[in-house]
Amino acid sequence: MTLNDPSYSNSAATLHSAVMLLIVSSVGMIVVQSLPAYEHALNWGQLNTTVYLIFTVEYLVRLAVHEGSRCAFFVDPMNLIDLVAILPFLVEEFVTLEMLFATDDDKHYVAGSLRLLRIARLFRLVRLLKLAKQMSVLKVVAETMFRSRDAMNTLCFMMLLAITIFSCLIYEAERGVWSDEAQARLRSDGEPSPFTSIPHTFWWAVVTMTTVGYGDICPVEPLGKLVACCAMMTGILVLALPISV
Repeated sequence: MTLNDPSYSNSAATLHSAVMLLIVSSVGMIVVQSLPAYEHALNWGQLNTTVYLIFTVEYLVRLAVHEGSRCAFFVDPMNLIDLVAILPFLVEEFVTLEMLFATDDDKHYVAGSLRLLRIARLFRLVRLLKLAKQMSVLKVVAETMFRSRDAMNTLCFMMLLAITIFSCLIYEAERGVWSDEAQARLRSDGEPSPFTSIPHTFWWAVVTMTTVGYGDICPVEPLGKLVACCAMMTGILVLALPISV
């Protein structure tokens, strides 16, 4: 109970607070480590290993003292978050050990796997969701999102449909005419068209329909501008209608 219920005793509350503080500290390490001035100032590898070992031991101890079935422990959302957070570290340690006995040809592939696993270390950020469990405001937000799931599903479907339609339309309007000399499709302004394919236009459709408008890709043809205007207006309506419902 001490490990699973902070309200069980003072020691349980203290232990829980220490774990939460460690979670925040581990996320802070990710942020600080990205600063050039601190990138090589500390032994981040050793600190990360220490943090992961503490998380791993805490997870295994909670598993050992769990009173219910092991299956119920593993499928609990909070325990799944912990497992996702520590699993990349465990796999990385195994791969690092394997690299010691690998041949020169295999080390190239193992090194690539290590790079992916280091990126996967960012999964420790999901442990921040454990903090949300203790915040009543975030509980209200989560409950509201759950109750609004039908409207959210409708919103996602309508947005996906509209993005696909307007991506196809803007591609046809802005793809330009093929030029053998430039080896590209040129628009009426003489510049190569950035709308090189329908999948490439998805970015433009999302930015336009959400009214963000970065301006990195813009239509220049009259028909393309008309499609853009329709996409903007449709985006406003698609986003507003499910919210009002």
